[in-house]
Amino acid sequence: MKILIVTGKFAEPIVRDVVAELTLKYGTALELGVLVINVPVAALITPDRLMNEFKKRYEFIKQFDVVLVPGLMKGDVMSIAKSLGIRIFKGTKYVGDVEIAIEALLSGNELSTKVAAEDYLRKKSRIIIDELVKNLEKRMKIAFNVGNLPIPLRGPPIRLFAEIPPGTLTNEQKVMKLAKRFIQCGTDLIVIGTSADSDIPDKIERIVKKLVTILNVPIGIDSLNPREIEAAISSGAELVMNLSKSFLETYKDFADKVAFVLVPESTRASSAEGRFKELFEVSRQAKEMGYRKLILNPVISPPLFGMIEGLVALRLSSRYIKEYPLLVDASNITELIDADSHGIHAVLASLAIEIGASAILVTESSWKTKGSVFEMKQALYMNYIARAKHSPPIDITPNLLIMKEKRPKKWLIPIAREILHISETSIPSRTELKDAVIIGVDKERNEIIATIIEKGTPKISISSKYALNIGKAVNKIKSIDPEHALYLGYELCKAEIASRIGRSYVQDEDIFNLSNEFSLCMDY
Repeated sequence: MKILIVTGKFAEPIVRDVVAELTLKYGTALELGVLVINVPVAALITPDRLMNEFKKRYEFIKQFDVVLVPGLMKGDVMSIAKSLGIRIFKGTKYVGDVEIAIEALLSGNELSTKVAAEDYLRKKSRIIIDELVKNLEKRMKIAFNVGNLPIPLRGPPIRLFAEIPPGTLTNEQKVMKLAKRFIQCGTDLIVIGTSADSDIPDKIERIVKKLVTILNVPIGIDSLNPREIEAAISSGAELVMNLSKSFLETYKDFADKVAFVLVPESTRASSAEGRFKELFEVSRQAKEMGYRKLILNPVISPPLFGMIEGLVALRLSSRYIKEYPLLVDASNITELIDADSHGIHAVLASLAIEIGASAILVTESSWKTKGSVFEMKQALYMNYIARAKHSPPIDITPNLLIMKEKRPKKWLIPIAREILHISETSIPSRTELKDAVIIGVDKERNEIIATIIEKGTPKISISSKYALNIGKAVNKIKSIDPEHALYLGYELCKAEIASRIGRSYVQDEDIFNLSNEFSLCMDY
């Protein structure tokens, strides 16, 4: 395929470097050309200017199969394409990402004449996911329903269960808010979590009734207390977590009324084979007692305490206990390892699909796992697409590259003749509060807040999701010298980054707790 890349003068060196790299990578499958428009930056190219340039160089342009114009260019290029009889699409916003557009074209996809390639492909990916999930839903063999939710005998699709942390139950309004957020983030079922010594059946009854009334997803209960479980079921709960052999007799009156997640009696020093055999025997016993809706959970133990045994037990159960669906409980992994949860979820989603799991449970019991429901949903979507493409989960939208990038963005930085090297970090700090701007992040609203202090008294507080908005507002309200303006810009930017990725922000402190060794490992 022959593709022409249009750019401005400023980005020409970068474009030619990218073209050289891609030519080497794709060989004879791709022939690239470059057309430089006489404007400083590509975003200033207008459709009229483009039409004039294309008319002048029509003989050169018509040699190419496709023309990619800058993604940041304003306007629709459809009229130019029709007028000249040339396939013209918008490329990526940044030329370093142009391979995304090229890969799409080589795969037989069309791009947009109105929006940048990455935005168009992201929207198209959402449509592809919706269609893929519909097809998976049509083809799946249903084991049974939990409320209005069909549970596949083997996934995919995989149902996402999200647990409300026990500590939240003291504030019923917060429970409702969290449950709604979980649903917005993609959960299929809400589980009410309780502590080991919990004994609040009246509260459980009240909460479950409210959730059943306002939500359109099934509700489950995770409790060791029979009184709480009975209260939940009588209020409309459709699923009971963590049924073991000792409680089969206790809950036999509900055996044919709700679904149960069956677990081994104990996983301490238990081998994969031991967990599998226990589930096999107890599931047969439960069936004889009238339990009809069972989901098996061999339990994945925490890392270094039997995690592999749990995964192997899941695989054995999938292979040899074919009449019941399986649950992967991600909480013991994500909650009990100090690592960013999105990467862990990506791996667990892949494992769950390989195993043939029907459901996966996530929790957000700690600050570090906030956002886990959304992360796991994205991880499942990513792996659904990869499986459909018969490829590993790579080069796919959506993905979970949050803290790192797939590839660095190329950006040309002009270097002056005189270079000033600063050996130390030296910025003005808010050492006294008589005349200052205090910056923080409102975690509830996920917004930056800047309060102007004059003579030791807060004058006005400004809030926004965007650092630039606050910076402009402060500049209008308060006279700021250049050095202080630079400092505020620096801190506001840190605050915005922290709010976006869910990290804590403290003025004058680093966002990331990175060791020197880690920084050295990131030195390319």
